[in-house]
Amino acid sequence: MGKRKGYITEIKNRHPKKPGVVFYRVTGCTGCEFMPYCRRFMSEKTGDEKFFEVQPRFMQLKQKARDLLLSPRGIEMRVNRSCQIEGVFGNIKQNMAYTRFRRTSLERVTVEFALTCLGLNLRKYMRFATSGKLPQFWVAPVDLKAEVFKKPSAKRLANRVNKKKKMQPNKVARGSYKYKRGC
Repeated sequence: MGKRKGYITEIKNRHPKKPGVVFYRVTGCTGCEFMPYCRRFMSEKTGDEKFFEVQPRFMQLKQKARDLLLSPRGIEMRVNRSCQIEGVFGNIKQNMAYTRFRRTSLERVTVEFALTCLGLNLRKYMRFATSGKLPQFWVAPVDLKAEVFKKPSAKRLANRVNKKKKMQPNKVARGSYKYKRGC
């Protein structure tokens, strides 16, 4: 099925929730394979049209962020960040025996944590200064291609809509319990 196109429209008696929002009207929803997912929160599950609120500037920024994250530089940054940050907090807690703040006000806690981070950075600097080696991080190969955003699959989205949540045991028990009115 071909792509449907949305047209900018105005809806009487309805105002956008945020500034810069535009209403779009999409028609031809009857045979669409994404219809169950698209209309899952609507009271009217059938129909031939749907209205969307879209904030164009937000969508542009979101697409730009997605493109940057999927670029080779973005892949490199994601790989290096995943192996760097958790280790730092583990190092502070385990090796520096710093598990609790000893101050109470926000300003004092901020200064205390800043001094702790300064101490950690001085330790790292001294270790690198004495060994003469800088830390090695993963560098993306020159021929690395940008990742491609996975397009939505109607089958996968339909499964998500139809998936039933497992109820907790207390909710199951509560459903089978009958309340008695009066004494």
